[in-house]
Amino acid sequence: MDYETISFIIYKRLREKDEHVINTKITYDYYNRFWIYVKLLYDKGVLKTQRDINQLCNKLQLGKEYNLEKYFQGISEMIFWIYACNQKLEFEMDKKLREDNNHDVDLQIKKGGYIFNIEIKCPQFINLTNKDTLNLNFPFRSVDKEVLNNEMKILRSDYLQKILDDSDGKYKEIKPQKINDNKVIEYLRSCQDKFVYGGEKSINVLVISLQSSEMQDYWGYMYNRYTGIFTNGFKNKFTDKGGNVVNHSDFDKIDVVYITNIVSGHIKVNDKFDSWSLNTYCNLLCINPFSFKRTKKNNVSNYDELFLLLPNDNLKFEEGLEKCQLEGKKIGKPLDAIYLLEYIYDYYKLLR
Repeated sequence: MDYETISFIIYKRLREKDEHVINTKITYDYYNRFWIYVKLLYDKGVLKTQRDINQLCNKLQLGKEYNLEKYFQGISEMIFWIYACNQKLEFEMDKKLREDNNHDVDLQIKKGGYIFNIEIKCPQFINLTNKDTLNLNFPFRSVDKEVLNNEMKILRSDYLQKILDDSDGKYKEIKPQKINDNKVIEYLRSCQDKFVYGGEKSINVLVISLQSSEMQDYWGYMYNRYTGIFTNGFKNKFTDKGGNVVNHSDFDKIDVVYITNIVSGHIKVNDKFDSWSLNTYCNLLCINPFSFKRTKKNNVSNYDELFLLLPNDNLKFEEGLEKCQLEGKKIGKPLDAIYLLEYIYDYYKLLR
């Protein structure tokens, strides 16, 4: 199929959905860049057949139904295709790694003899725009659920109700936000079924695509000192639906979690940044210290290759985090629990 035919099919499907995000941004470079990158995917051979077009349209929610959450998932995957094309990388979508099941991973990239298996997840979109609701956020789990519920009752009676009463009608309700650390564990265990341990020159990556407002929480789910999934505090803190304790060995095939605020780039569209470019975002590579490669002291040069492969803020972020932690020790408060929010505020003003 030639590009004119392909672009016409996509355009026709777009015009059938007036409410679609891409259509609502037609006056922005967001819309123009979308077509530039469709052409790039065509030129690089990603879009060749009717099957390819159908796959892209499904990712973009250009089928019978339109679901915004699924759109964010789809464009998160598409952005990695675009990045691989721009970097002239060899890659394959929907790559099956195991012969004993029918699961596949979203993307496999090969570079210089190294193999990078990438699975992309996008949590349910949380819309916090209801102005008469005061949203109460718990950045991570530090006590048992029963203790938390009891403390919440005290908090509501002693403080929160007073805030509602004194707001002159500005706030009508207070809504505690769900702690999504179990969602991360769900993603990790799902990836465990898709990935293989691989050789010395392979690495497995779980990408979690988020809003900027969620980045701090998800970083905290992995690294908070009480129950962090990638810390020793994780031991005996979580059970699955069957009541079984979740252990680090349940997801030891996952080497790295890559958190990124891609979703915000498609909510807060601005001509000053390219929503379709992975380089635009705040991206952090979070190494799993309990992965098979780490615990077995396997050759980990592939980690260095991954840091070179995917755009990331790790160096600048970690330098600032170290200073933040030292300052926290001086005043006796754990400031690292809010540092990532400040980092995005300082360096990603258009995405905050």
